[in-house]
Amino acid sequence: MSSRDKPKTFAEVREEICKRREEMISRDNQKKTKTVAQVREEKGKRREEMISRYNQKKAKTVAQVKEGKGKRREEMISRDNRTKPKTVAQVRDAKRKRTFDHVPRGTREPHAYLRNDPAPQVASVPKSVPEEKDVILDRILSNVPRRKKTTSYEFVPPKHPQEPQWLLQVMSRMNGAGDPKLIIEKNLDSNDVDPRQNRLSIPINTVIQNDFLTLDESRLIDEDEITNEGNMGVAAFLVDQRTKKWNMGFKQWFMTTDSGSSYWSFVLRGEWSNVVETNGLKEGDKISLWSFRSNDILCFALVPPTSSVVESLDK
Repeated sequence: MSSRDKPKTFAEVREEICKRREEMISRDNQKKTKTVAQVREEKGKRREEMISRYNQKKAKTVAQVKEGKGKRREEMISRDNRTKPKTVAQVRDAKRKRTFDHVPRGTREPHAYLRNDPAPQVASVPKSVPEEKDVILDRILSNVPRRKKTTSYEFVPPKHPQEPQWLLQVMSRMNGAGDPKLIIEKNLDSNDVDPRQNRLSIPINTVIQNDFLTLDESRLIDEDEITNEGNMGVAAFLVDQRTKKWNMGFKQWFMTTDSGSSYWSFVLRGEWSNVVETNGLKEGDKISLWSFRSNDILCFALVPPTSSVVESLDK
């Protein structure tokens, strides 16, 4: 059995344990916390270092600042003196000095180059001749930019057709009727005279006078469903030249043409198909639609073409 594999005695084991304990104690002493005195000493050293750095960076006194400004001012003046343009005499002296530098030292004749400068020549300015005040004023005004002439335009409201005489007579027979307004002039299309559709379309972009509705009526029309279904809209009456009244509903629809384009349109519904039949309206007839008020109720007046009126009267 080798000496390594031989078991240690109790005394040897105790000796090794004591050695390891001493090593651990020595390491702990090296790493143990510092005393209060040591900490205070280190704080004092750091404070002294900070004070020294502050003294190096602290603001200068007023005298030191003035001294520094004076030095900078002198440096600026010296730079300006070096860079400022020279006078004519200084330039000539510099030329002479450069000329002397090229002349051999034994043959220099300074008197040939130090001649007195001739008197400076001043350009003669002609004396101003006194001018009259009108001439001076004309000269000043000639340099002033003139304003462009502006033409004022007076707003001329568009002329609307005169109310038909029969409409004025109908309004005079109705209590509180007034405020006639031309709404639209249009040629009837096939949908306007179709009894199955029973409506007169009034495209909003073709309305001549668009202030014929009250605020409440406009709000009621705007809140109506876009699906073109539901209530009758604003209740109204329609009269023709024979002073016959028809019950109507005035609405707003979102319509689509065969080409695919869409637009908003007012629509007269109710007894419109009876109006077409009674007045003999046909596709292509040109009609006029007026509005007026009777006791704050919305009313419409239809002006059919003359031929339709004659045919309806013959019936």
